Amino acid sequence: MIRRLPKKGNTLYHYLLLLLCPFLLGRCQDESKLRPDAESVSAYDNTKQAKIDAARKPIMLDDIHYYTLNREASNIFFEQNFNSTAMLEESPNPFKFIDFQLIKSGQSTVNISEQGPFPGIKVGDPKRWERTLMKPSATNPPRYGVHWLAFTSGDLDATQDTLRKYDVQIVDDNFKMPHDGSKALLCFGPDYNLIVIKESDAQDQKAYAIDHLLLLVKDMKANVDFFKDVFAGQVIKSQGGYTIMDVADHTFVLASPRSIGIDPTIVLNRDPTVFKPDIDHLGFLYEDLTPAYEYAVSKGYEFLSKPVPINYFGRATLYTFAITYSPDGLQCEMFQESGRTGSRQKLKNRNS
Repeated sequence: MIRRLPKKGNTLYHYLLLLLCPFLLGRCQDESKLRPDAESVSAYDNTKQAKIDAARKPIMLDDIHYYTLNREASNIFFEQNFNSTAMLEESPNPFKFIDFQLIKSGQSTVNISEQGPFPGIKVGDPKRWERTLMKPSATNPPRYGVHWLAFTSGDLDATQDTLRKYDVQIVDDNFKMPHDGSKALLCFGPDYNLIVIKESDAQDQKAYAIDHLLLLVKDMKANVDFFKDVFAGQVIKSQGGYTIMDVADHTFVLASPRSIGIDPTIVLNRDPTVFKPDIDHLGFLYEDLTPAYEYAVSKGYEFLSKPVPINYFGRATLYTFAITYSPDGLQCEMFQESGRTGSRQKLKNRNS
């Protein structure tokens, strides 16, 4: 049944209703403006997240750190075979126990040192360097973490000639990259660590560059999440048993053992009580590491300590570090070096 307006006072009722309608309509419109629609909320959240991601992204991967049994021989290996350039540390209190080899301007350096302890550096754990040596051998089983370092070459044939000239052991001169099928060379670097070289379209035949790091991973999702959460990495491609990521402007290939033809039952876990000369850790450069550190902690990742300024022989350096570990135990470092916001620029005269 339709309820009609009361007859008595009908004119007055209509009059009051006409007066109130503009007010009520305006009120409804104002309140609708105060309630943003779902699209606006989503755009706001995306903008907020983008600002957070930008603040926590590293400037670059800056340190691919080799621990080696022969520091001088390792330096010569990269200089002779890959035209690397020794770089000068810019700190007024530079470390004496480490060398920096630059393959291509704007990229990470390959940092080379022998294992600690390092005079002048205090560590929290006095037993940190009490490790059993795994002697370098071509037959050592692989372990989780960095499995190989890959370079590009302007001339693969010329590179192969250089490697043979300096008696570098070539494992496979017709190697196929597992994630893209391109032809490459597979050889042993310092201490029988694997290095891959594939040809690029560089005009300079002697031009070399870092192409990617391949990491053997036990749990793909956990490692992808780690590099996304801690170092603002982005997935480029995921297929089969590998995931390609951009992490701090360097390419990381995360691979399950089977995806590159390795039986997972022979892959070793990383053991802090064993010293294996190889790429032991990765260092990521920040202008201010605090936002990245705080975000990673908020996501549940653990660090050895809060960001700590580093002293060397009791004097301040330009460095502040925060150290964590990947799900497979690969040491990864956030660090800032006051005044440096890009790759190393100063050349070192190794003959002086």
